[in-house]
Amino acid sequence: MFAFYFHMCVETHDIFNDPLSMWIEWESGEEPKMHWQVQIIYAVQSAFYIHSIYATLFMDLWRKDSWLMFVHHFVALALLFLSYVNNFTLPGVLVLFLHDNSDATLEITKLSFYLKKTNKRTVL
Repeated sequence: MFAFYFHMCVETHDIFNDPLSMWIEWESGEEPKMHWQVQIIYAVQSAFYIHSIYATLFMDLWRKDSWLMFVHHFVALALLFLSYVNNFTLPGVLVLFLHDNSDATLEITKLSFYLKKTNKRTVL
C-alpha cells in the first residue's frame, strides 16, 4: 500500500502517467537524490524477503515448489540490493509494486488450489 501511495500521491513522482519521468534526473549526468519514502519501501521489502528465505527453508511445509520459492526470494533480494546500490530505485519501486500485486494473485491461486485439494469428499 505504501508503494501505491508513493506512486499515486507523492507529487514529485508521476510514474504511472509519465513512466519516462523516472529517468529525468539521470539526464543531468548526476545520480538522483534518494527519497526517504523509497528507503522505507526498500527496507520493508528487504526484511520481507529475508524472512521469506528463512521461512521457506525452516518453517514452511516442504512442497514441490519450495526450491523454486527459495530461489525466487533470493533473486528478488539480490535485485533489491543491486538496484539500491546502483541507485535505480525509482524503477525498482515500480517493479516492486507490480511484483507485489502479481504475488498476491499467485498466493490466492495457490491457496484456492490447496483448499480444493484438501476438501475432497468421498462419495459412497
